Amino acid sequence: MVQIATAAPPSQARTFDATVTTRESLRWLPAAAFNDTDVLVISVGKYFVDLRVFTSGPNAGQIDWSMGGVCLALPATGVQDESPVRFLNVIDQRLLALAAHPRLPPSCVNPEESAQDLSEPSPDDVVFTPLPSLPGSTSPRSLESGKMPNPASLDTETYVPFEEVWQELPLAPGSPVIFLETVGGDGVGKAYSARVGPWALGLMDDDGKYLAWRADLVDGQWKSVYNFGGSAATEQIPRVDMVESWEEGAVVEMNGRNWIVRAVGVSA
Repeated sequence: MVQIATAAPPSQARTFDATVTTRESLRWLPAAAFNDTDVLVISVGKYFVDLRVFTSGPNAGQIDWSMGGVCLALPATGVQDESPVRFLNVIDQRLLALAAHPRLPPSCVNPEESAQDLSEPSPDDVVFTPLPSLPGSTSPRSLESGKMPNPASLDTETYVPFEEVWQELPLAPGSPVIFLETVGGDGVGKAYSARVGPWALGLMDDDGKYLAWRADLVDGQWKSVYNFGGSAATEQIPRVDMVESWEEGAVVEMNGRNWIVRAVGVSA
């Protein structure tokens, strides 16, 4: 059963740098840009969850890619307005599709608690550059550039240049923010549950099976947008609106599992 607490955020709640973004386009250079997926990314500080679902083509309605983990800032490149970062995917739906899924060592399950040598390049390093807002909009936009394998190619080991254009969804200051992560494990059973404003995502590596859901708050009611895993997804990954008594860093028990509260409060 999904646990839901509906208490309003406390007036003195801690504020967090939280964003909800969607993707406008993907481009595999030098080909033209396109977009065939509905993408939602919830970021709270350095923690993130990401769900991408095909909206067209033979795989419409299926997961294109989904992941959760940590995004770490890298040393500046020296180029104005460039923000280099490294994504560390603690769970990754595409890796689960491999016959021999390379499980993360325990030291990487909670990457922010491990020493990370950011001076050495990694295939997961990307650069974000701000873009002008669309006409009639004030929502921030950015260009992400880097290299990664193209899943549409037969060669899934070669890293090729890509560009993605992202747009932040409007978020009112003081919107509810909560980000939960299961405690311990070696990648098996690792789960995340996040809510920022009217958007919520839950992701889980269920011992080789990937579970995920997305819910949007519409007219005061949570509406299921996607559910991959049926009742198992909603039972094992609870959605929590707000619990006033929780504090950042606390460990809480829900549905028989321990979760660490990575963030609880409101958006800045």
